[in-house]
Amino acid sequence: MSDVIYSPGQGYKDGWNDRQAGKPNASPMGWGSATSDKTVYWEEYRIGYAEASRKILEDAKRSIEEMKKDISQYLTEEG
Repeated sequence: MSDVIYSPGQGYKDGWNDRQAGKPNASPMGWGSATSDKTVYWEEYRIGYAEASRKILEDAKRSIEEMKKDISQYLTEEG
């Protein structure tokens, strides 16, 4: 985050977008409680990144389950 004026929610959006783009988590380690705009930004960023990660994994799992179901159905019809 550059020294730009903090905009609520921007950290979340940046974290979400970075994870969706396959970028590594850019948040600095060891930031404490939310006492500054930068700290709030990075808290939001980590939440956005984590939630995007969960969605990616849930979508992948769902895709695999659908593929298994399709294969099973195909094998049953062919058998």
